[in-house]
Amino acid sequence: MSIFLATVEAGGFAPAAECLGLSRSAVAKIIGRIEHLLGVKLFNRTAHRNSLTEERHLLRTVCSCP
Repeated sequence: MSIFLATVEAGGFAPAAECLGLSRSAVAKIIGRIEHLLGVKLFNRTAHRNSLTEERHLLRTVCSCP
C-alpha cells in the first residue's frame, strides 16, 4: 500500500516512480496488482494522464486513518 499512497501523494505513476527509485512500469504493475486484488479500478489510465476514480479516494481515506 505504500506505493499506492506514494502514487496518490505524488500525483501520478511517473512522479511516484521517481520518488521511490522505481521505474514507471514497476509502479504501474504494482498498482495493477492492487486493483486486481481489490477488484476495483483506482486510476483511469490514458496515454497522457491518469485520472482518479472514486474508489481511489475511498482507499486513500482508509489507508490514511491511524
